[in-house]
Amino acid sequence: MSARTHARFFLPEAKQQQHNPVVQQMEALGITSFQTADSQASWAKLKSDSAEFDLVWSVADPPFAQLEIPHQFAAKVNHLPGAQLLTSPDALNQHLEAQKKKHGKFYFDFVPGHFELPQDRDRLTNAFTEVRKKAEFESKRMRDAHVYQRFLVRERAANNNEDQAKRSAMFVREEDLQFKLQSNEFAGKTVVVDQYVEPLLLDNHKFRVGFYVAVTSVKPLRIYVYGHPLIQIAKAEYPSKLVVESDPAAYNFDQYIAPWDFSDLQADFHELPSATRGGTNAWHVLKRHLRKKGVDTKRLQDEVDAVIAKVVLSSRGNFQGEQAKLKRAQAQTGDGSPSDLSDSFFDLWKFNFEFDDKAKPWLVGVVSNPSMEGQQSVLATDEAIKKRLLHDLLNLVGVHPQARLPFEKFFRPSDPKFCSDKCGDKSRAWDASCWSCPGWFSPQVARNLFTAMTEYARRGNFNLLFPSLEQEFSQFLDTEFSEYDIAFDRHIGVFSIKMVATSRVMPIAFLGLLQENLSLAVVEGVTYLSVFLLMLHVHSSGKRNATMLIAAMLQVMIVELLFYNTERWHGQALVMMVSEQLPLYNVLLQAQLYYIAFVATSRLRIDPFFQPFAMGSLMVLLVFPFELLGSKFLWWTWHDTDPLLADRLMGVPCHALFYYYSFSFGFLCAHHILRSVWLVGNYYEEEHWHLEWSYVLLMPVVGTLFAMGFLILGYHLTVHLIGIEAQVCFFLLIGFSLLLFWMADRERDLPDVQKALEPVDVYDSDWLYSCMDHAVNQMVFLHSFVLVLLVLFVDPMNIVSLGHHQPLGNCLENESFYSLVGLQHLRKKYLCVHNFDEPFNLCNYPVTQLLYEDSWYMICGGGYSNFASYVALVLGYSAVLNLLFYQMLKRPQRTRIVSFRKGILAN
Repeated sequence: MSARTHARFFLPEAKQQQHNPVVQQMEALGITSFQTADSQASWAKLKSDSAEFDLVWSVADPPFAQLEIPHQFAAKVNHLPGAQLLTSPDALNQHLEAQKKKHGKFYFDFVPGHFELPQDRDRLTNAFTEVRKKAEFESKRMRDAHVYQRFLVRERAANNNEDQAKRSAMFVREEDLQFKLQSNEFAGKTVVVDQYVEPLLLDNHKFRVGFYVAVTSVKPLRIYVYGHPLIQIAKAEYPSKLVVESDPAAYNFDQYIAPWDFSDLQADFHELPSATRGGTNAWHVLKRHLRKKGVDTKRLQDEVDAVIAKVVLSSRGNFQGEQAKLKRAQAQTGDGSPSDLSDSFFDLWKFNFEFDDKAKPWLVGVVSNPSMEGQQSVLATDEAIKKRLLHDLLNLVGVHPQARLPFEKFFRPSDPKFCSDKCGDKSRAWDASCWSCPGWFSPQVARNLFTAMTEYARRGNFNLLFPSLEQEFSQFLDTEFSEYDIAFDRHIGVFSIKMVATSRVMPIAFLGLLQENLSLAVVEGVTYLSVFLLMLHVHSSGKRNATMLIAAMLQVMIVELLFYNTERWHGQALVMMVSEQLPLYNVLLQAQLYYIAFVATSRLRIDPFFQPFAMGSLMVLLVFPFELLGSKFLWWTWHDTDPLLADRLMGVPCHALFYYYSFSFGFLCAHHILRSVWLVGNYYEEEHWHLEWSYVLLMPVVGTLFAMGFLILGYHLTVHLIGIEAQVCFFLLIGFSLLLFWMADRERDLPDVQKALEPVDVYDSDWLYSCMDHAVNQMVFLHSFVLVLLVLFVDPMNIVSLGHHQPLGNCLENESFYSLVGLQHLRKKYLCVHNFDEPFNLCNYPVTQLLYEDSWYMICGGGYSNFASYVALVLGYSAVLNLLFYQMLKRPQRTRIVSFRKGILAN
């Protein structure tokens, strides 16, 4: 290939109307037209001049049987050999019938019956009988006598181009068909018959969705689906009973309503498409509308993806076979080995789907080389969408010479020491520097993988459908899973597919979590370790501690699921609860802090009236360093524009600190009330087990009521109604609580106070242990020590968090919500990717590839604004907490009331 710095395209046929949008987009990208010396457009130029152009684009299928491909061929051709198996309705129908026999009807029952007349006349006659038998006991026949018995007849499209297919006519009986075949519309023409799909209606209109599918190679096989499908809504309203005489515009799409012109969808289009901007994604709008109607759009999308994958995967053997039949020209002197053609052919199809009345997708046609001409509707045009599609397609296939990065610069020779030191982990398939090491990839496989890897990086709005993480489609390949497929699958499985995988439900392996967010893996592991210490203390202290701990766990879950459901999102940990929303470690960690604060408060031996103030303060002291590092290390993220979360201390919402204080305050209030009026005695009573365990259920309910009352009076009233700043109110609350704490401690030895208290060992069997042996002190030390290590040695800029976060979407869309005092507040419904204040970024991911209105995506950590302040806070808190709990839990010098059960007398 001659050295060129810009790309060229070649049209091997006379220029047609359908070429115009493609040519315009190529010229906009700086891809110029190649003109032959004789100015003749011919496929024969591939043999003589292929070194002079990079892309061959034709509307009609190439004459592959007559082509002679040069020995060295680097251009791309926009047709895949053997694609007629998909784009010919008859060939596709026969192919899928064969797949039903191979894999079972269940897996390939997604194409309506298709009949080519006259050769399929007998099959059609049998089909009439079969549909009548199936519909005989159908309950819907009560209101529609012809349900599931309808067929469509139409003139066969020229060259199997379904984009140019003529209008269909509906019929039910064989007599209807005969009448139509003799009419002026069909007389003397080649016709085809398709079984009718009883439609899922969009507000009384039939609709069709066309998904643009690109196959860029068969070695390894790579299938991409474009994120903006074409949605067509039938022009006429669907009749209550569809009969032969009904308006064909109710079930044909030669003329259609654009989704942004459809009245029931317009409200969800925040931006209409234009000649320069794609606007709101119509497919997302349609799915949102269907969800409101009770349609499971997640299942619907999965089934559409499965149909596309099965059709293409089961055809790879055909593609490879047809490609192998291509003639190659004789090698010239110095040509070397022939170039590999596996990446020389690509194809763009439009998979047209209709959805039946049970929301099942049916593939009604595969269009070859679909039209890219913009369609002007009443309110808008899809011109920019199709321009962007062509732009992304041309980038995806790598037309520009600059897009083809030199493989030799990345494939370094094997170095035994480097391989031993750096390449022991073979799961790091994204690291090209290791590919030449023993046990990795052969040079040819590495070259193909490099091509696929760089192509994937240029995908734009194309989403990779195959290979996928789940690998559930691999069974439908009609060829063996080659070493090229395995290599690319390894690369995708460990790298960036996490952002665009069709299925968002993926387990995070422990090693993966260590690589992505070491701090989260550490804090989760330490939480489970401290649970062991906690269980030792619970076991020695008795069942009252166990019931109190379970009640604390329920309390935490109530707060997280009811109060923080739309305010906080957690990163994916090793063990997740409640459908990926809540990590187990978080529930256990907060319950531990409740337990620690509860036991420490009981050991203060102060008046029970003042104990809730002490527990609230202790809970805030315990939880603050976790909140400080939690949002910094992306253990969780907060809503960016919630006005209740706007006031923050070092990134920690004061709102959350008030909630921790209030719910721990309410928890201890509920405990004292239930201990007085519900429980019997100071210790767990087996004969009253029903009271003991009903305490578990009552505690979070009563505690929540007390907490809500305290929040209304101490937080919402003062901050949101009176207008005191949240930080001022918070410090006043903590100061007032510490004052009450100190006053109560001064009077702790009064006889009336000691008489009202439980025995000292009721909730703390370690009360006579030394400081170092006390399980609660050990838990405090373990947690604080780990937090110090994390802040000193973990750089938040190296952290990646995959999981649910605030959904991305329209920056202008607001939503309203009400606080506990009934005040209405406004906040942005979605995170604005161009403007947010949270301590993370979107990993420099292209905005156009982020999933609109989706909460599952990847974020990356940001650096410290003031590292010294974080270190000082964590170190200071650790020292204060350990000294404080040492004083609170150390062996008492004297005590008024102890347990006679343990044989210790009162002083």
